[in-house]
Amino acid sequence: MTSPGWERIRLGDQECLRVVFPEPLEGHLRAYFVLKGPWTAGTRGNPEEILKRSRDLRSSEPDLPERWIAPVQRHGIGILQGDRASVLPLRPDGDGVFLKAPGAGLLLRYADCVPVLLAGRLPRPWALGLHTGYAGVTEDLVGAGFERLFGHEGQDGEDLWAWIGPGIGKCCYVRDEDDPGTARGKRRLPPACWDEEEGGKVRFDLKGALQLQLRRHVPEERIFDCALCTAHEGAHCLSYRRGDQEDRMALLAWIHRCIPPFQATSPAFEGKKKAEGTPSP
Repeated sequence: MTSPGWERIRLGDQECLRVVFPEPLEGHLRAYFVLKGPWTAGTRGNPEEILKRSRDLRSSEPDLPERWIAPVQRHGIGILQGDRASVLPLRPDGDGVFLKAPGAGLLLRYADCVPVLLAGRLPRPWALGLHTGYAGVTEDLVGAGFERLFGHEGQDGEDLWAWIGPGIGKCCYVRDEDDPGTARGKRRLPPACWDEEEGGKVRFDLKGALQLQLRRHVPEERIFDCALCTAHEGAHCLSYRRGDQEDRMALLAWIHRCIPPFQATSPAFEGKKKAEGTPSP
């Protein structure tokens, strides 16, 4: 399957998805999603071990950061600033990392929870990585990200793009009706994002809910879903619900180089760059 905004690549023996950035951001931001493979196997989600194994990435990205921010993910709505107080080996709690300058990259881990990457170009290129599982979707981590961007950081709300990475799909995500967390999801998410089923089960569409949350500020045509369900794609993805209890896939992103503030708009990215051979769900 071909997914606009994503490109399937192989670095040595490791399969990755590379984010294809729009023309206004191309050359200034970099992002890769590390799928199931030798960089993740047996690491138990340890970010420093994942980075140690990803040396093949430096051959294609010579400006790969030396410093990384990899928070302890708590399924909350905390978002870290990309500064020295958050850099490894320090690991403060958080489920998002905001980058607005070169120097440190972000590294978030996943195994069914859905990766979200937001990026913009005003006043300078920036990136926001999010770890959005069921809790993050029902607590509206995306909304917390927008509040951080527009309220605290003073970022411009124009020219936004978003990427949704591999995560558990509606096809595979079912919860027990009598779980208190299930009732919370039914209260907070639109009815279009969940279905009651026989046997006291409720099926949730986390990616559909994320699409709706993102569209509050990001045009639909600028949201790029790689269309991979982690629970379906055992050959390519790790899935907690399928039995991968410890290892994690990883999102790596960084600002490649700094440029002066933009003074004018550039042509919008319309998804013309397409992934080649992205596995279908």
